Amino acid sequence: MTKLLGKKKVLSPLIILKLNYYKYSMGRNVILYFGKMDLPFNNASASRVMGISSLLQSCGIEVFCYGYSKNEQPFCGDVDGVHIKNEKYPEKFIGYIKVFGNSKNIRKTIGQYSKNDIKAIFFTSIGHINLKFLVKYCKTNKIPLIYDCGDIIRSSTKGFPFNIVSKIEYKIFNKYVKKHCSVMAISTFIENYYKNKAVSIFNIPCIASSKSAKYVKTPVADLVDEKYINIFYCGDSGKNFCKDRVDLIVEEFAKLNSKNLKLYLAGVDQKMFDVSESNVNIVFLGKISNEKCISYMKQMDLTILFRDDNEMTRAGFPSKITESLMCGIPIACNLTSDLGKYLNTNNAILVDGFGAEKCKELFAKIQHFEKKDLELMKKSIKKDNPLESNLWAARLLDGINEAQKKYE
Repeated sequence: MTKLLGKKKVLSPLIILKLNYYKYSMGRNVILYFGKMDLPFNNASASRVMGISSLLQSCGIEVFCYGYSKNEQPFCGDVDGVHIKNEKYPEKFIGYIKVFGNSKNIRKTIGQYSKNDIKAIFFTSIGHINLKFLVKYCKTNKIPLIYDCGDIIRSSTKGFPFNIVSKIEYKIFNKYVKKHCSVMAISTFIENYYKNKAVSIFNIPCIASSKSAKYVKTPVADLVDEKYINIFYCGDSGKNFCKDRVDLIVEEFAKLNSKNLKLYLAGVDQKMFDVSESNVNIVFLGKISNEKCISYMKQMDLTILFRDDNEMTRAGFPSKITESLMCGIPIACNLTSDLGKYLNTNNAILVDGFGAEKCKELFAKIQHFEKKDLELMKKSIKKDNPLESNLWAARLLDGINEAQKKYE
């Protein structure tokens, strides 16, 4: 689309970006994406990958994503123009070794494309044997290989033998990344971790297009009660709440004994908390799919997140923050990772700090808000979402271009 300015035609910023991309694409216009993401929106990694892939697709680039799903019938098809294929995620250790201990699936997928058409290959966690193959293939064909790094996990939380294998695997995998790959870091912490170690590095947070919310059509019951301010938590709290301090959220909320707030929790078991069954203002939804979480999120007045300060929270970037803004829902949280760069009083209720007292302070702030205040924030988010994917097109394309130069 063009805009008339006097007698001249002015191209829109997105079209200019597309033209700039074509300028250096040299005929290569396909990007492949491999990893343990349950596409399209079934886990945090998938939300991240869909945000990046949808943006690339909007720039005129064909994107094919190959992931692994825990669903009985893994999704295969197109979402927002992105081609998706999921294999069944292995449930047992032997199956895990068979899938990620050889590169058969990746070889087969790459074989469907001409090497002259592939502009870049992105990957998340795929195992060092798959990575070893990709390194050789990309070096031979001068194709940039880009690690989409969303966290730093030293070992598996599943226990023996996964913890031992994953610890060894991570060490070998990371060695290959540092020596042969460019890195797209989700946070400043990861950017600094790989600085002067990887081939090249650029920083893109977890992003999403607001239009992606419409692709999540999983039917759910109407939960919200209009007489309350409805607050929603969804996610994986981690072992002993090492990731999300849902224990503090529930504890401090219960102390409020509020008559105008209602808290809904998805992804955590009620047995983890000492909550009276008579407290009707706390509703546990149990373990549900990420798509159901997003469907519930659309109904809410506010989402909530509270974290500690540790390596895991500094390295990562909460996908639920991005998904909340994608749905136009304000957030209540403390500032961890890079959240301070993107959240402000127009889209969030914030505290700076950690621990029970800060969580208590967060709820004290929430109590000062009325529904009309949150409605104004929703309108503000629709007008100005700092994690809207189109805003990151230039940085993403520049990152790919920089990675390409390393292979020339």
